[in-house]
Amino acid sequence: MTGVVKGLLAYVSSAVAIGSLLSGPTSYPFGDLQQAIVAEIYRALTFYITPISSAFGDGLTVTRFGFTISTSHGIYPLVGLLVAGLLSGLCAGRSGNLISPLLGSSIVFGLWELTGFYLLPQLFGQYEWVGVLNAFNEFLLLSKPLELVALFSVPLIGAIPAGMLVEPSAERPKPLFYRGARR
Repeated sequence: MTGVVKGLLAYVSSAVAIGSLLSGPTSYPFGDLQQAIVAEIYRALTFYITPISSAFGDGLTVTRFGFTISTSHGIYPLVGLLVAGLLSGLCAGRSGNLISPLLGSSIVFGLWELTGFYLLPQLFGQYEWVGVLNAFNEFLLLSKPLELVALFSVPLIGAIPAGMLVEPSAERPKPLFYRGARR
């Protein structure tokens, strides 16, 4: 496995785990385990959507269909992004310490959009959820445009130095002349 793939897997898995852990307890109205897992992953990804607004005490909280998703968690989303970037940089090394967190942030945002717009309305059988997500996107893109910049740049703060520390001997200079074994 290359460093980029290792870093990408570390980023996405740690982001989902940290988001699920820090987003608080909840119960789901589903009888099916798979639907509850999809809802938990969606809630874990929603944790990171507005990190700057969350740090300033702002954010969105939506309660629909028996469960709550929220982006108001204080400074924890920024810390979670930083830790996910740090783990990504440690796993990717020098070769992928820049690409892995950028791809990971793209996957986090893309999965959040894909799950919200396509999967959750199908699970609930109601398309009211698309209007709720439209309000989320309006908040994100029109009202607070720096949220996406933070989603992509905060992990780089941890990933780049961590990747540089992992492989310090990667660029060891070689001597100009070798002393051969033959004389």
